[in-house]
Amino acid sequence: MAIDTVGIPVPMLIVGQANVCNYKTYTNHAHIDYGDINAATQYIGGLDKTHILVYDKVLKQLVKKQKHITVLLSPEGNPFVLSRYEWCYKPQGNNGRKIKLKDLNTITYMFRGKKFFSPLLYREFDEDKQTFLEDGVINTLAKQSKLITVPNKPRPLKRDSAQKKQRYRMDQINIMLKKLEKYKLHIDHDWFKAQQTRTLTELYDCMVHFSKN
Repeated sequence: MAIDTVGIPVPMLIVGQANVCNYKTYTNHAHIDYGDINAATQYIGGLDKTHILVYDKVLKQLVKKQKHITVLLSPEGNPFVLSRYEWCYKPQGNNGRKIKLKDLNTITYMFRGKKFFSPLLYREFDEDKQTFLEDGVINTLAKQSKLITVPNKPRPLKRDSAQKKQRYRMDQINIMLKKLEKYKLHIDHDWFKAQQTRTLTELYDCMVHFSKN
């Protein structure tokens, strides 16, 4: 799934979960005083279940013409483009599973089944940028992988066995995955898991031991 703010290079996110089949993009095409670009929000998954939102917070503030906007600047004085990742967890709407408040810190790890890739990956598919936006990364990469020629292997013919075609197809997919791997962004999962547990534990304590004082 490509996460993209139109005209802005942002990380690519691929979601490897079988139950995620809804991908929607909402774009505000109003011109704003920030390089004449558009702000977009990407929703991954059905809104009635656990889902993901990815967007650029600064762009949203600019679209709303907020007067006070905080940005991070590079040493050269240029603003950093930051994509915000939000994981909206809905256990009651997620396969009927319910969770008690005291077990809040045991919920699923937010980055499970998700991989992030550098926007430099788009250079590998320069002619397919629009396809990424319209069809999503998974569908686009699936089409691209079918065009790959497997070294030292002739393409299967129509009369060849289904097993031979399947092996060749897997070889095509593996070559595509290796092509993606060099753009994969590192995430310290151990640190994030520990921080998620810690944050949710503190949130539970705040709710249970709330005091006006």
